[in-house]
Parts: sequence; C-alpha cells; structure tokens
Amino acid sequence: MDFDVNPNPTWYGSFLSSGPIYASSTAYGKAPDDSRNGYLWSFRHNRLTINVTYYDGHVSDMSAQDAWTDPAPWYPSGGKFTGNLATPESKAYFKVGDVIP
Repeated sequence: MDFDVNPNPTWYGSFLSSGPIYASSTAYGKAPDDSRNGYLWSFRHNRLTINVTYYDGHVSDMSAQDAWTDPAPWYPSGGKFTGNLATPESKAYFKVGDVIP
C-alpha cells in the first residue's frame, strides 16, 4: 500500500505498487515487515489468492506462490528477467537474462 501523497513520491509513486516478484513489495506481502507481521494486503481471498484481470478480458484467481514466482503476468513479454530485487521464488523459476514469455 502506498500512501505517499506527495508531488515528488518515492518508490512507484502515489497510489501505485510494484509487481509481486519485487522482494520488498508491501502490497503483495514480501517486504520484511510484512512477513514478520503476516500482512498480505492484496491476497484477500483467505490470504491465499488474488483475482487477476488479463488484457484479453478474462479473470482468474492466482495463488500467492504463483504471483511471487512468475514475472510473465506483471511485465511485458519479450523483456529480460534481471533478477534485480526479485523474490527467491522468481529467481528459482527464471535465470538472469531469460526472456519473459
């Protein structure tokens, strides 16, 4: 969650969030404070899943584990996975330099 209402916001700007493969994500529960306190802000369905809307218009649920692992739903296809500040789950799934499908 980002309450950085500021003309010069810090990380990701006001009212925006990182993708779930960002290891310090507060919105998706991977930040150190979140794991200690058990906060999973975006995973609202029994704290296990989120609803995801895709570009083609379909909606499906996604587990927290899948969200933390696969960068494809969150980043453009054809981009390269850098692993920079990524979750351990995504680093195990992709190698640095792999192309995101």
